[in-house]
Amino acid sequence: MGENGSKQAQQAQGGRENPQSATCSSQEKSPVENEPTSKSPVYHAGDIEHAELSTVQKYVLGAVLSTTLFLVALEQTVTTASLPQISADLHSSSGYTWIGTAYLLASASVMPIYGKGSDIFGRKPAILVAVAIFIAGSAIAGASQTMGMLIGARAVQGLGGGGVASLINVIISDLVPLHQRGLFMGFIGSTWMLASCFGPLVGGALSEAGQWRWCFYLNLPIGGVAFAILVVVLKIRSPKVDITHNLNRIDVVGIVLSVGATCMLLLALDWGGTVYPWDSRIVIACLVASGVAYILFMVYEGLVPQEPLAPPRMFADRTRATCLAASFAHALAFMGVVYYLPFLFQSVYGLSPIMASVYIIPQAVLMGLSSALGGLVISKTGRYVDMMRIGLGLTSVFLGLLSTLTPQSNVARRIIYPALYGIPVGCNFQSFLIGLQTRISRRDIAVATTMQAYIRQLGMSIGIAVGGVAFQDRITELAKQSDNPTLSRLLSGNAPSSVNAVKQLPDNLKTIAANYYMEAFRVVFYVFAALAGAGCIISLFIPQNELKMQQQEPESAQEPDSSGSK
Repeated sequence: MGENGSKQAQQAQGGRENPQSATCSSQEKSPVENEPTSKSPVYHAGDIEHAELSTVQKYVLGAVLSTTLFLVALEQTVTTASLPQISADLHSSSGYTWIGTAYLLASASVMPIYGKGSDIFGRKPAILVAVAIFIAGSAIAGASQTMGMLIGARAVQGLGGGGVASLINVIISDLVPLHQRGLFMGFIGSTWMLASCFGPLVGGALSEAGQWRWCFYLNLPIGGVAFAILVVVLKIRSPKVDITHNLNRIDVVGIVLSVGATCMLLLALDWGGTVYPWDSRIVIACLVASGVAYILFMVYEGLVPQEPLAPPRMFADRTRATCLAASFAHALAFMGVVYYLPFLFQSVYGLSPIMASVYIIPQAVLMGLSSALGGLVISKTGRYVDMMRIGLGLTSVFLGLLSTLTPQSNVARRIIYPALYGIPVGCNFQSFLIGLQTRISRRDIAVATTMQAYIRQLGMSIGIAVGGVAFQDRITELAKQSDNPTLSRLLSGNAPSSVNAVKQLPDNLKTIAANYYMEAFRVVFYVFAALAGAGCIISLFIPQNELKMQQQEPESAQEPDSSGSK
């Protein structure tokens, strides 16, 4: 009793525990901490040099991480409004769709790899490599003289961007106790959403000025400064293990299967309904190959590697599995709607690409503010499950509200309804990760965090595909009802690419087309309202854990080795 009292007094004074005491305390905190570890020396989350970080340095580090993430998130959408000028300048009328696809494929594929890689080689080397690759890809993209060169550069950008996007929350998890992470992750989430929404506006403005290359060159000075500051300010010790031993710990087969499965799935989603019909052989082959690769990946991870890329234990716990599933539903409803809103404003209300982007600024601002506020509420109350349930429920409700828009709706409704939808979507951006981290051991922080980022990225990609299928199927059905062959032809094939042609039609046909477009978007809103509702139902099975009881101070917690007592 006296020893325990002395330990508590030492903790109250900010003292450090010895490893054995920390291990015992860790085992008392949560049963998941008792999972056996590998005999290999493993770098664990929480191995932080807190004493070397002043308050000012922490704020500087937070600002640098947010700025770097802003650049990475901006690259996902910044080229959407610049594609016509890029195609003209590079004298290529084909392959332009790969400008976005290459970045997405590379980014999503490497997310789980960076998580395990940061455990093996250290957080700081991993994030610096990711930033450096992203900057290099940006430089090549800006200097590209051919479409092939630009597509390759975008893939390089994605290899770095995926690492940055997945590792930032890992580093936050290392530096900040669990009960305080909501605030920091809320600001990180607001950065991501603001960048994603403002990307088309920035790209459109640069494109109209004839400076599309600055969509990429802009990353060089800002990214370079961020890299330099990270070198100086980020104080995280890396594992002191020889390079041969570290390389032997890499799950090579798992990486190959994971990357292959991801690439095949995203290719099928990108090609289906646009480049090829959904029932074409190549799309079906990609989907089947992806499914087989995912199955082989899960079987292999459970049976073979000593340090798997995705440990099966990550999905064996109800809280972890339901948090990932709810996060997936949230990502579907987020990107599946945000991606198509500018198109709605252009097709239904006849706005230019720039004005369509301006219309979503209120939504972007409210998304960012609600993400920060949601993180603050979670930090103060710890009620992350309530945030999930309320957020997903309101997302479904506000999607129903969006479905009431008509071509005759006034400007106020066009702006306010999407803005209201952005509030619950934003406040939920980080709650799923907080819930996931209440049920993981310290050694799984990086793997779990990057896995959630990967699931979210897949959800956003699938959301775009689901929205596209729902929209095109409905508008094709409506177009067949038209007595005008020109209108029927324009809307039956690829309706999004026909917006400018529809604007040249007589007024009576434009009115009919606007109603058809709106009716198709209404189906999209119904689909995502149902998916958000499904996510809300899933969240009912997520238990509420007390955040302050789930996390020790990072500087004192140690993972027990294989010989440690249970």
